[in-house]
Amino acid sequence: MKIKSCDLFLTQMFKIIFISFIVALTSNVFAQDHYDYLKMAQYHFNEKHQFDSCIHYAKLVLAQDLQNATAWYMIAASKSNTGETADALPYVQEAIKLNDTKCEFYDTRGFIYDDLEKFDSAIHDFNRAISMCPEFGNAYFHKGSCYASQKKYKQALPEYDKAIKLDPEYHLAYYNRAMAYRRTGNNAKAMEDYTKCISLNPEYAAAYVNRSNVFDDQFKYKEALADLMMADKLEPNDLTCLNNMYLIYSKQKEWVDALKCLDRILAIDSNSEDVFYARAITLTRLFRYEEALVDIDKEIQKAPHDVQYLNTKAFILTEKKDLLEAIKVYTQSINISPGAYAYYHRGRLYFIRGSKILAAKDYEKAVKLDKYFKLPNLKYKNN
Repeated sequence: MKIKSCDLFLTQMFKIIFISFIVALTSNVFAQDHYDYLKMAQYHFNEKHQFDSCIHYAKLVLAQDLQNATAWYMIAASKSNTGETADALPYVQEAIKLNDTKCEFYDTRGFIYDDLEKFDSAIHDFNRAISMCPEFGNAYFHKGSCYASQKKYKQALPEYDKAIKLDPEYHLAYYNRAMAYRRTGNNAKAMEDYTKCISLNPEYAAAYVNRSNVFDDQFKYKEALADLMMADKLEPNDLTCLNNMYLIYSKQKEWVDALKCLDRILAIDSNSEDVFYARAITLTRLFRYEEALVDIDKEIQKAPHDVQYLNTKAFILTEKKDLLEAIKVYTQSINISPGAYAYYHRGRLYFIRGSKILAAKDYEKAVKLDKYFKLPNLKYKNN
């Protein structure tokens, strides 16, 4: 009996040891998985910028440990980077609830608040992040951007200054500071910062596009086009870049190149605002009137009461020497909204056709509506 009791005891002890071993082994596996998943989330966020993958791995962490503040934060940061700021907010709230000592948590929540136009809350969070981590450049940068979102550019500038002082190679801080300088009328400083941004990151297309605007203001069209061509090489389908190229070519009356830009815009987005209107004018400059009329009719079809489109159609018809049809379209425009431009140019067409009395009436109405227009000397025979 003693032997049997001893055997039973040993058996029970073996079971206890075995179960403890399995529990410990399983716990270590879970802990290893937990660690690996978090590392993978951070890798996809920081190195690959693959935010969906980051969210996937962070959620695997939370499946094992709902108290992991970093995982909650990684999901929030990923969602805010993909424009899902409203969805991101509860995740960063949970992260801060679990750990209120991380300055990057407050910075990210401030960034989200800024995007949601809750500016006071955003500034409060950026200040909290800065008070916790005075050397945290991102918080100054985001605080500056928050002021810029409110068009408070003078208040934004010192925040960008602090971000740059902490990290002299922070190319986005130079870029944003350049935009703030431009908004405050300091184009010289804006040019310096755009150029510095490009020197730090020659692949950043937006800096070339915005520097081209400064060149444009200075009537340096050759330099502006050079910047836009570089941006176009870096990001061939950027509509802002193509639109700016079209405008520069138009200012130089290089209509063939301007038309090529518009054709590319249409190939990317056929619903791009006013593109048919712009192409109609460009085609008119190239004496391709029938094509121009087709384009302007597309705009009129979408907005039949837009007098700008109607007046443009009348202008094209005038250039085509179809004066009677042009008069009809100007009359249509006047019936919708009596405007000085339509009266003046209809009066001009009446005058060309020899209708001096009708021309005089239209000219008088134009001058009455807008003092910019002056009464011409109507020395012409009556019809």
